[in-house]
Amino acid sequence: FATMFPFVAIAQIFFTSKFGLSVSEADIAGLLTYAIPVTAPLFGLIIGWTGFNVYWGLLGITMMFGAHVLFFLSNGAYYVPFIANSIIGLSHSCFNTAMWAAPAMLVKEHQLATSYGILEASLNGGYAVVDIIAGQLIDNYGYAVQEIFFLCFLALGIMII
Repeated sequence: FATMFPFVAIAQIFFTSKFGLSVSEADIAGLLTYAIPVTAPLFGLIIGWTGFNVYWGLLGITMMFGAHVLFFLSNGAYYVPFIANSIIGLSHSCFNTAMWAAPAMLVKEHQLATSYGILEASLNGGYAVVDIIAGQLIDNYGYAVQEIFFLCFLALGIMII
């Protein structure tokens, strides 16, 4: 989460400057991040059938990591934002479907609302901090350093899971 929402906030400018997309093309590429997660019910069926929520969450983070590697290593090829944002959309579906079920499996029912409240508060706090850091990195060092920051943040997530 913490790398997706800050990235979406800067995606249009990033896509127009690095990949040469028009504003409308950049908007379409950015839309994929939110359009592809309609696959979440499919991931829900698969995860519910197979179990292993942690592994599915790890797959989601790894997919997001791969998408940011594509952004970082790309030479500005026109199609990269469309492919990478599609991967981000799929990773969002995979990770969210796997991880949002975790509190229900780990916490007693009478404490469930509190656990979701703590989870939501910590996510929103993370968004705010990562947004500020990503903005400062872009302003002072450019998009490449911001992508390195996102990759480090995702690597940390992979290690924690």
